[in-house]
This record gives sequence, structure tokens and C-alpha cells, in this order.
Amino acid sequence: MKKPVPNLRVLAVQTVFVLAALLVSPFTLQANKEMDALLKVLLRRNIITQEDVDAIKAEAAAMVAKEEAEMEPAMPKEPPRPIPAAPEPTPPALENIIQVSDQVDSVKLYANARYRLHHQGLVSASGQSSYRTRPLYRVKLGSVTQFEDSPISLGLQLETATTNDSTNTDFGGFWDKQGGGINVGRFYLNYHVDDDTQVFFGKHGGIYSLPTMLWGSDLNPEGLSERWKAGPVTFLAGQYLIDNENESKSAPGDPEVGDDYMFMIQAILQAGDFTAAPLFMTSTGGQSTYPEKGPFSGVNSQQYFRHFDLALLPFDYNLGPGRIFGALGRNFENRSLQSDPASPFFDATGSGKDRGNLALLGYRHGAAKRKGQSQWSIEYRYIEGAAYNPNLSDPDWSRGMINQAGFVFNYKYKVTDFLELSGTFLEGSSIDDSFASPAANISESEIFLIDAMFSF
Repeated sequence: MKKPVPNLRVLAVQTVFVLAALLVSPFTLQANKEMDALLKVLLRRNIITQEDVDAIKAEAAAMVAKEEAEMEPAMPKEPPRPIPAAPEPTPPALENIIQVSDQVDSVKLYANARYRLHHQGLVSASGQSSYRTRPLYRVKLGSVTQFEDSPISLGLQLETATTNDSTNTDFGGFWDKQGGGINVGRFYLNYHVDDDTQVFFGKHGGIYSLPTMLWGSDLNPEGLSERWKAGPVTFLAGQYLIDNENESKSAPGDPEVGDDYMFMIQAILQAGDFTAAPLFMTSTGGQSTYPEKGPFSGVNSQQYFRHFDLALLPFDYNLGPGRIFGALGRNFENRSLQSDPASPFFDATGSGKDRGNLALLGYRHGAAKRKGQSQWSIEYRYIEGAAYNPNLSDPDWSRGMINQAGFVFNYKYKVTDFLELSGTFLEGSSIDDSFASPAANISESEIFLIDAMFSF
């Protein structure tokens, strides 16, 4: 049995500890290999045991960890990173949903829908009273397509109802799918000649500066309209085909029937806060006298729309928080209209009175254009028995009749940028009770409207 030499064992252990320190220091791989070989030699010669080798390596590893902790600053423990949520799917681009041809630069879409509660009380010229309360709706859907590298754009608008001056439609078709139907309200080309000149061709909206009393909001004339500037004055003009169906309505023995046209021209002049917009309107008939017989149809359409020579002077004065607005007008053909038995403006009394004048005076305060804004207005309206054509006037006031005078009150509030609530009260009564004609068969009227309008 071999007896280890104590002095050599102590010396060997001390030597191993020194070499272990060298081993764990940041030296080369060669030094590490030499240290392992030395431990194996000492173990083979029984100078140290296997327990001593394991202890030396453990102590050496602890010394290395301590030296590294003292040489380098402690790094803060990085918090665990949260697992990112799965990204929401990106909606496909609009052009990937609706393919627009290379010939189109842009397409603008718009729409508005209105719910209305309509209450009316009417007294006819014969003294008969009638009352009615009903819900109505109206929808308009439109687009304006601008062509690529072209001054021409195409406008299209679909809308409910078929009457010439109103797109209102009744509820209550016993859940049928007919309603008022969807019809082409506008279909036109807009030729943008330059910054000062535009031409409209087709069935388009009115371009004129006229109050609601004289131009209903649903009127879409058919033909040509032009807008241009000449210095400080803006000119508006129109040439419209107003009756192209006469040929099918002529009776045997009637002379050949020609088409009927209406011509309009307006000049808008502004001097500071005051604006004047004089307008002249005339219509021309065909060769036959009055080929369109028969009763009225729709809300307010007329069987006769000829021989009107109207001069109008709309005006507006901006007071800052409010505006004064109005109009004066005269139909120079009023006597001939009242004296012709075929005319719906015929005066059966034969009085020969002059009934060709109209007037409007109103005040509007505020502007309901954005969320939280409100507007109110009051108007006094006056239209004599042959002063104007009911095809053009406001169809709500006195149900589009003439020989009427009365007041209109309106209040509107913008709940959001897309929702507007409004209430309107319209009151009218006959100017001359002795004047009786198909266009003036209402003696008194009271109409109340509550509207909810969505625009987007």
C-alpha cells in the first residue's frame, strides 16, 4: 500500500489551486488543456484524489464567477417581453374592390335620405276642409365621374318618386316592393371650360340663385345650362326643353304641334354685403293652342307651361349673424293667361284684374352646417293668381298653388355632421277670393313638417 507524502500532497494541492485560478482566468484554450493534464498526473500518482479534483474545479468556477461580477457592472434583468397580439387583417384597398377603368380619374359618391312627418289642413275654394297626417320618405343617390385628362365629368342621380317637383314617397304600400320606385333624376355632362366657365348638358340640377319659394329643391331642368364670369359679375343661363310629348297628345283636327322651350338668364352682382341677382325667364309654345288636356297629376304638375315672360329680382343682405333676403317679380303675360279659357290660370269672373306680381321678404339667422349649429328663419310670401308657374314654386307651401299669401317658419339643428333635424310651419290663404282657376283652388292651408335628414 502506497503512503502519500504529506508535504508533497499539500504542495500539490496548493499548486493545483494556483493553476485552477489560471485555468478560470481569461487565458487561451491551450492553458486550459495543460491544467486538465496536470490534474490527471496528480490523480494518477495518488497525490490527490478524485474528490479533490472535483472540489478544485467547483472552487475554480466560483472564483471565475466572482471575478467577472467584480470586473463588469451588473446588467438589469430584462423584463419578459409580452407576446405581440396578432395583427388585425388589413382591409383591401378600395381600388381592389371597385375596379375603375384607366379612362376615369376619380368617382365621387354622395347620398341623402329623409324621413318626414307631414300634416296638412286645407280649405278648398269651395269651402270644403280636409286634414291629413302621413309619413313620407325621400332617397337620393348620386355620383360624379371625372374622366382622365379631360375637362368633362359625368353626373348621375337616382331618386325616389316620379313627379316633376317632388321626390317624396308615401309609406303604406302594404309592405310591397313598389313604393316610389327608383328613377333617374339627373343624367348630365359637365364641361369645365376653365376656372370661370362651365357648361351643363342633360338632366341636371338648377344652377340659379333663387329662393325656395321660386325654385323647388327637387327641380331638375332638361337641356343646357351655362355659368361664366365677366369681371365682378357672374352670369347664369339655360335653354330647356319643357314639353317634348305634345305630338302624341294632339287631337284630330288640331294643327301640327311643336315643342316648347324655356329660356333663362341671370346676373349675380355683389357690392359688399349686398347681393342682387336679376333674372329673366320666358317660355315659347308650339303651333297648336293648348294640346295638353286632362287633369293635374303628381304633386303639382300643370298641363300648361307656356307664354311666361317673368322678370325677377332676388336679393340678399348679409348682416353678420343673420341675413335679409327676398325677391320681387312680375309676369308680363298674366292678362293673356287669365283671359284664355284653355289656360289653368283662366279667370272665370272676367274681372280683368292684374294678377301678375309676386314678392318675398325673409330673415335667416345662423347656419346649420356643422355639428351643434342651428338655424332659424321666417318668410312672408306673396304670389298672385297668374304671377308664376306652380311647376317651379315650392310644392310644400299651399301644396304648390298660387293666388296665395302667408308665412313660413323654419328651425333646423345639426345633431351630427350627417344628421339634421328640422321643423317647418307653412301657412297661406288666398289673395283674391273671387279668382277661381285650376292653379288656385285652395283658399287656406296650414302645413307642418318634421324632417330627419341624413347626408353622406
